[in-house]
Amino acid sequence: MKFITTKIQQLFKNEEVLKISKNIGWLFFDKVLRMGVGLFIGVWIARYLGPEQYGLWNYAIAFTAIFGAVASLGLDSIVIRELIRTPENTNVLLGTTFYLKLSAGLLACAFPVIIIYVTNPHDSYLLWIVAVTSAQFIFLSIDTVDIFYQSKILSKYTVIAKNSSFIVFSVLKYLLIMYNAPLIFFIYFTTGEVILASVLLAISYYCTVETKINWKHNFVIAKELLNQSYPIIFSGIIIMVYMKIDQIMLGNILGNKAVGEYSAAIKISEIWYMVPTIAISSLAPFLTKIKMENQIVYYKNLQKLFTFMLWASLIVSVIFLFASDPLIKILFGAQYAHASMILKIHIWSSVPVFFGSAWSCWIIIENRQKITFITHTSASVLNIALNIYLIPLMGVTGAAVATIISYAVGLFTAMTLYKAKIAFNFLKNALILKF
Repeated sequence: MKFITTKIQQLFKNEEVLKISKNIGWLFFDKVLRMGVGLFIGVWIARYLGPEQYGLWNYAIAFTAIFGAVASLGLDSIVIRELIRTPENTNVLLGTTFYLKLSAGLLACAFPVIIIYVTNPHDSYLLWIVAVTSAQFIFLSIDTVDIFYQSKILSKYTVIAKNSSFIVFSVLKYLLIMYNAPLIFFIYFTTGEVILASVLLAISYYCTVETKINWKHNFVIAKELLNQSYPIIFSGIIIMVYMKIDQIMLGNILGNKAVGEYSAAIKISEIWYMVPTIAISSLAPFLTKIKMENQIVYYKNLQKLFTFMLWASLIVSVIFLFASDPLIKILFGAQYAHASMILKIHIWSSVPVFFGSAWSCWIIIENRQKITFITHTSASVLNIALNIYLIPLMGVTGAAVATIISYAVGLFTAMTLYKAKIAFNFLKNALILKF
């Protein structure tokens, strides 16, 4: 932790560095706790359920996640930006965001249930799993509080609230394993964790905000926010499609066991996506302010972010080339042996994901969200096409190969469409370790 804070202070010499460093420290604590405890419980659940049932659960998660993108409405980064620019409108911005997210959450809960009912009318068990899983989207409207905390670089309150719920339900899931509970109870408790976290987050906001809480909905602001965010909404759906379509197609083509093996591998691989999440959530408000003050300093700090993201992802990918075999064997056991090769391939998706996160941060700050819809749509179509071709040809590993290719093509397309020369200069400078 001290090493990370020191490096950040060296890279970003600014009066707000200490506040940013503390915020990153809290987010790092959040991700490490979830990575540690969550991985332990998640692996134990995977071993307990076996590839077949674990695959069924992850199939439902992947399917509902596509609609979950609707629940957020792509508003978070835009509202954070507006809260920084117009703090006098805080109550109206938060109130409008809350009601928009609540409405979207209800739709996101209903759509997957309707689709499963229509396409699989005789599979009542799958229908119920999808219904319980998607119910959590309704409560994500409370994450409006987290948007407020992010704008103030005060993520510690979100971390405390959500991790309190996480720890409680991790213990409960441990007890489910001890008492040989069926799959559906794990799904109940997963949704219950989201509900408790939302309640604790609301209580946290009530206790920490000094001014009177007076959230108001404003139709004009709602229209303005949606006008800015609709490219992100569609992009979010598209992102979820090309992040989750591999599991859905594996389930439809090869069955739930293949989904279970694949999910075990990407559970390890996608843990490392926490790195760009932490960095971007803390640095985006800082970079937004710097852009308004000094363009030269703004681009210098962007370069530092791009360089860090690229090399962090390369180092992680190389390490897992050698660590995958023993890691999968120790964590998941012999029944998930095929997951090792999947992990060796899929881990390389972190390179376009890390670098693309920095690029997306830049796009949001520059208010060029429409570009993301074009690039993510093309990448999603490519991913579906590659999965259709590669899964029958290569089996489960074909889905991992399709993921890497589509992520990389999407990133390079995006860089080409917006300020290509600057974008590829970021990449060139990052490759030569220029900060």
